[in-house]
Amino acid sequence: MQKFLELIRDAYDLQHMYFAVLAKNPSSFATAFGTYPEAWRTYYRDHNLFSVDPVFTRSLEQPTMWENLAGLSETEHAVMREREKHGIGPHGMTIPITNTNGDVALLSLTGGDVDAQTWFKRAQVLLRELRDIGLILLTAYMESKGAKPAAVELSQRHLECIRLLGHGMSVDDIARFQGTTKKTTSNHIREAKARLHARTNSQLIYNAIQLGFLEV
Repeated sequence: MQKFLELIRDAYDLQHMYFAVLAKNPSSFATAFGTYPEAWRTYYRDHNLFSVDPVFTRSLEQPTMWENLAGLSETEHAVMREREKHGIGPHGMTIPITNTNGDVALLSLTGGDVDAQTWFKRAQVLLRELRDIGLILLTAYMESKGAKPAAVELSQRHLECIRLLGHGMSVDDIARFQGTTKKTTSNHIREAKARLHARTNSQLIYNAIQLGFLEV
């Protein structure tokens, strides 16, 4: 997997690629691969930065552009500054990857010495392809541990609810549109969240796209 990430980094002309599978808690990484400098990995581990790293804590539900991380504490700012001192960034994006078993990984990529506007446009183009690559990596890793992806089924009503949420409609709006009660619509959304291991509506939409239930 390490070699594969190096090949992907070079193919997309990126500064770094890093893939981390989260432990089930999740309060730590179960395993990680990538091109971050060994000095940063050691520093990260020795200073126990996992719980205060905004790249991790802010990226569990949807892709995060590092430049868009807002409201950081001084400790979180310090982590980002230290990351850059170790030759990572300043421009980066972290993509959460979730499979049908609820396993979670984070795929991070950095653009190095490019201007912010160029990086933002490039990252948006890369997002879909790298999200798919991340799911392939997570599947391969879990299968190497003997885990098979669970089969998940969503009804047309589940999918319609997710689609309409993605269009910005509220639960009340969706219920009126479908001619059902708010309680029925809420139940459909709750069931879909449980099946796709999502905590929020935005994570539900993202996971549905990532797992191929919806197309962008």
